[in-house]
Amino acid sequence: MSDFDSIQVLAVLESAEARKNFASRIAAADSGLRLIAVAEGFYEALPLLDSYLPDILVADSGRQGDGPKLIRMAKKRWPQLWAILLYDPARRYDAGCGADFLLSLWAETALLRDVFNRITGNITARRRFLHAYVETAGPQEAQDSPAQYIRQYVARNYDRPLSIAALAKRFNYAPSTISRLFKSEFGISPLRFQKQLRVSAAKKLLLKHPGMEIHRVAAAVGYGDSQYFSRIFHKEVGCSPSEWLARKNNI
Repeated sequence: MSDFDSIQVLAVLESAEARKNFASRIAAADSGLRLIAVAEGFYEALPLLDSYLPDILVADSGRQGDGPKLIRMAKKRWPQLWAILLYDPARRYDAGCGADFLLSLWAETALLRDVFNRITGNITARRRFLHAYVETAGPQEAQDSPAQYIRQYVARNYDRPLSIAALAKRFNYAPSTISRLFKSEFGISPLRFQKQLRVSAAKKLLLKHPGMEIHRVAAAVGYGDSQYFSRIFHKEVGCSPSEWLARKNNI
């Protein structure tokens, strides 16, 4: 699995010992995950979430409840994010923070492996499902330029939150260089390309599942706010998702 396809984990752990040991716990779980960073607390984690756009967030409950607070905020902003809360049974913690899994800080490696395997299976299945709906512009070309690598990455991750800064960090270019390389080869910006992919995927979901609620379509293609999704759709297509579907059904 390449870095472009890997499932990435951000850990936010208050205990220095837990931070020190977590990388070895990930390796022992042997789930093919990539640990991208280990942060100490809420405020250190926020810029890392924006920069790395992880697939999985692992946070401990902490003395001040920073882990649950971070999970609640992150899940609201990025609905596709998987979250694991590691709790200390000797302390009170917020079990209703929206974490997908609750595990003891001292959970055995076998249990951790099982949870990671379940999450990995879901992420992989979802990526395959959504990528089947991506409309690409023309035949697949050999990946022989930086812009084509960037395009491939955006196409594979179009349903995740992306930014020029995050793309620059991943491909080791200045943000202005990312935009210039992409636009010179494809005529649009990377983020405009992402919007086109999301709208295209939404169209296909609407046609295949006409009874699917708009907020579920929005979440499936990467928008946590269905009203914002409808505005983007209208701007790209000229009408709302429901109007577009009605027109298609009347053809």
